[in-house]
This record gives sequence, structure tokens and C-alpha cells, in this order.
Amino acid sequence: MLKETRNNAIIFNLCFFALACSVSLDLLVKGYPEKIFYLVSYVAVTYIILNTYKNPKILVSDKPLMLLCISLIFFSASKLIRAELFKNTDFIDIRDNYHTVGKRFLLTAFVLFYFNQCRRMLNKNVLKVSIAALFIGLIMALWLGYLSRTELEPRVKWTTDAATTGAYLAVFISMISIILIRKCFQSSVLSLLMFLGTFLASMIMVLLTETRAAIFLTPVLYLAFFLGVYSRIII
Repeated sequence: MLKETRNNAIIFNLCFFALACSVSLDLLVKGYPEKIFYLVSYVAVTYIILNTYKNPKILVSDKPLMLLCISLIFFSASKLIRAELFKNTDFIDIRDNYHTVGKRFLLTAFVLFYFNQCRRMLNKNVLKVSIAALFIGLIMALWLGYLSRTELEPRVKWTTDAATTGAYLAVFISMISIILIRKCFQSSVLSLLMFLGTFLASMIMVLLTETRAAIFLTPVLYLAFFLGVYSRIII
């Protein structure tokens, strides 16, 4: 764990809220979510390097997380290597996509490690505001997606390159939302109501994309989460 100082807590909470805003904006605007993610990831990289220099043992303080981060690093390396091997290809967009995916997965490993090390510094009010930002982002994306449908383009894709990508991104954002809701409100009735509201919004969004795999996958994910967290409320 990183040392719990006032400055560390302030920086971490700012990063947490910024990343929540970045995720909530992913389906609404282009450019800004990526810039916010890179800013947070650079803070994470800086803190990890500085604190690892002071105390190298933090790298192995959580072995499951360490293995996850190593897996992400190897995955990102495979993408970056492939981008370099095929840098002379005529399909420039595919090469650039490999490079972007590799870089983001590499930075994600640092962000996950940083957030795990600082998790005890998370302010509950910051967590609540972050949940609100994610929920508002989902509702706005749902509304804009509904308005954007046309006879020529019935499948909604928002800011992504395809409706399928938009569907999985909507599921990703909604799953982050319910995980944070669970952390903040535990297994309370309010938590259950917010869970159901998030499920309803994400399910409608997935239906708007007409992505069959996501339409079948989303209820399964939510059902598994419900049985693991909220079943005892009903019982």
C-alpha cells in the first residue's frame, strides 16, 4: 500500500473521479476521454515508479493483481510487436489500432496497480459523485442513441466505429457502475434499485445496437452478479 498522506489521497481521489468521468463520456464525445485516461495513467506510472524505488516489495504485495498486470503487459507487448512487424502494411488503420490497443492495455496495468494500492484512500463522497457521473453518462448515451436512429442506420454505434463495439462498451460502463454501486451502498435496498436501473438502461442500449451476442450476454452477466450479491436481500 502507498503511504496514506493528505497529498496522496487528494491526487488519488482526483484521478478516480477523472477516470470515472472519462468512462462516462466514452459513448458521448471523442478525444477527451482518451486524454483524461492518459493523464491518469501517467500519474499512476509516476507514483508506481517513485514508490517502487522507495519500497520494491509493493510490487509483490498482491500476487493475484501482480499476475493480472503482468498478463496485461504481455498482451500489450504482443500488440505493439505486431504493429512494428507490420508497420509497412497498406492497412494503416489496422496497424494503428494494434499500436493504440497495446499502449492502452499497458497503461491500464499501471492504473489498476495504482488504484489497488490507493484503494483505502478513496473518499466515499468522491465515490458517490463518480457513480452519479457514470449513471448520468449512461442515461445521456441512451437518449442520444435513441435520437440518432434512422431508417438507413437503425443500429446505434455512438462515438465508436461499429454498433458491436458500442454495445460492448455500454456493457463495460454499466458493469463498472454496478461494481461501484455495490462498493458504496453494499447490499442495501437502494443498491438493488440502482442495480436494476443500471441494468434497464444498459439493456435498452444494447437492444438499440441490435448486437445479438451482447443481447444474450448482458442478462447473463447481470444475473450472475445479482445471485452473488443481492440474492440474500430477496431471501
